Amino acid sequence: MAIRRPGGNLGTIPASVIRHMKTLTHLTIGVLAFVSASLALVAADTAKSVSHGDKTFVEKAAKGGAEEVAISQAALAHLTSADTRMFASMMVSDHTAANLALATLANQKSITLPAKQPDVDKWNKSDSKHYDADYINTMVKDHVGAVELFTKASKKSDDPEVQAFATKTLPTLQAHLEKAKSLQAALK
Repeated sequence: MAIRRPGGNLGTIPASVIRHMKTLTHLTIGVLAFVSASLALVAADTAKSVSHGDKTFVEKAAKGGAEEVAISQAALAHLTSADTRMFASMMVSDHTAANLALATLANQKSITLPAKQPDVDKWNKSDSKHYDADYINTMVKDHVGAVELFTKASKKSDDPEVQAFATKTLPTLQAHLEKAKSLQAALK
């Protein structure tokens, strides 16, 4: 095979050398592809991995959000006060939206959310004359815990996306808590 060598001289390069060069080229390309793929996997794994604290926050937030929606949905049919019914409707819509955003974040971070459905048997019965007050008292208690959980995550989360979710959601939870406290006072 005639190849123009550096310096302008024409000559032939033995076929064995050309085969060797092709083999080295293929090996180099293969090694580069392997290294590139390995680095991409490491980067993806690093991007998805979160600290134990952030994972715990996401799991607790998901559990709490699911409970807020389930309890409020079950309670809606039994609440007597129009204000309390409006509050329960707000819980369903606001927490459903937050739960969807959290599920997306959990998926991106490879966090498996709890699949267990909240127990709402108590809320499916309307045999208590204090049903509205019981519901609101539960919402106050749950939101005190949620505000505490989200406040901590908004300040101390290791993952910027987890921290952003907590920071974005916290004002809504604080507003829910204030509204629940005002309803609690009105029902006394």
